[in-house]
Amino acid sequence: MKGPIVSIDVSKGKSDYQAFKNLNVKYTGSRSIKHTKEGFDEIVNLVREMEKKLETEVCVVYEATGVYHRVLKKVLEDNNIKQFIINPLLSAKTRKNDSLRCPKTDKLDPKSIAKTYYSHSLHNSHKQETIYHELRELSRYYEDILVHIRKDKVAFRAQLDIVFPGYDTLYDDLYGPVALAVIENYPHPEMLQKKKINTVSKVIQNKTCHRQAVSDTMADRAIEYSKTIYSGCDKDDIEVLILQRFIKKLKEDMAEAERTIGEMIKLAQGLPDFSIIKSIPGIGDNLAARIIAELGDMTRFKKRMS
Repeated sequence: MKGPIVSIDVSKGKSDYQAFKNLNVKYTGSRSIKHTKEGFDEIVNLVREMEKKLETEVCVVYEATGVYHRVLKKVLEDNNIKQFIINPLLSAKTRKNDSLRCPKTDKLDPKSIAKTYYSHSLHNSHKQETIYHELRELSRYYEDILVHIRKDKVAFRAQLDIVFPGYDTLYDDLYGPVALAVIENYPHPEMLQKKKINTVSKVIQNKTCHRQAVSDTMADRAIEYSKTIYSGCDKDDIEVLILQRFIKKLKEDMAEAERTIGEMIKLAQGLPDFSIIKSIPGIGDNLAARIIAELGDMTRFKKRMS
């Protein structure tokens, strides 16, 4: 690739940049900016200055740096400046091959990024439609919620083993509506032992679509089990309160995950790729929506090998 560029090494709160007419001809030395309006205006003004003097389009090149480059990307989009986002592994390979050094060094990083741009065939950054952007952000949020749920489950089970040992053996799904409804209402064996089957059965029916006969059987099994075990604490101890809080946190996160994936599916269903991806055996609504969220608008790939 030929032509003038502004090469930027983006980091948290600041960036180092250097402008080039081409690979071997510098336009500026290495400089630094803070991620403020003034700092980003400096980049935009430099691009406009170069375009005016060199009478050609100038693009901005930088590495993908997780969340740190997002503001720069928005600034460039708002100012209609062409941009290329480079995979950090690619520029790291360039630094290694050129014997610049493997560790990152701010003053020389813009040069290695520029070298990567000039020596590889890259696609300019594609601004996705709003729906793909929303799917991508919801997908990131959904993944974060799943991490919290996994932690919630570990903490819940550890506390459950103290307060209500063996409770997880009563149900096929410890995190299903029946198991959570019973333990939420009766978080200690003593609270369940003296309850009538009909009382516990109603709790189960209110949280599920089970018939009374099925609910009665489940309630009876839970009550009988509670009479056979010994808890590691009394019903008024702090351990019971903590268990209740873990249950509440787990249910809230699970509900948020369901709400989020529901929003993703609703968005994805309006896209032509949804039915195509879902037609693959083993892929349902959930996975199809998440795949589209990660792939984005596939029409940006002009060739099959892209």
